Amino acid sequence: MKTFDPTTEERWLLLFGSVDLVGASVKNDCVMNKIMAEMQSFLKTSGFFDRAPFSWVGMIIRYGLKNDRHTTYDGRINRKYGDIPLARELDMRVLLTADENDVGMLKDFFEIAALESMIDAGKKYKLNTKALEERRAQLGQIPDWEYEMDAHPEIMLKKYRDSVPK
Repeated sequence: MKTFDPTTEERWLLLFGSVDLVGASVKNDCVMNKIMAEMQSFLKTSGFFDRAPFSWVGMIIRYGLKNDRHTTYDGRINRKYGDIPLARELDMRVLLTADENDVGMLKDFFEIAALESMIDAGKKYKLNTKALEERRAQLGQIPDWEYEMDAHPEIMLKKYRDSVPK
């Protein structure tokens, strides 16, 4: 069996997955792959993993009916594979609206969920989260779904755009 040699091999530091809780899916969930690739070098140089008791993050996005404000730890750090399993539920109505109207916004929502979860884990394990917090500060807030958004999805889009720091 081949073992991982960190001096010669590239390994992913963040891996996404998704679970459908409501019977729907986004068509552009491939943006998760883009976030993983973009964050790879950022995570290497951020110092986040320097003293971490885990070597990578497994991030599950739960497609549901609310936006979790807190990270769920889906178990302990896996001693065999070295991952910490994190999860966050995101409101599928918000994701579908972004998916249909602004894929960049959808990407932001997944990145926000990952950053907030990693910052939470970093604080729990007393890790360096400064670079992650700085990146998170550049993004807005994922809006909660309101009934009038059913007829006027542009309200959700405007809410997010207005929350992004200038």
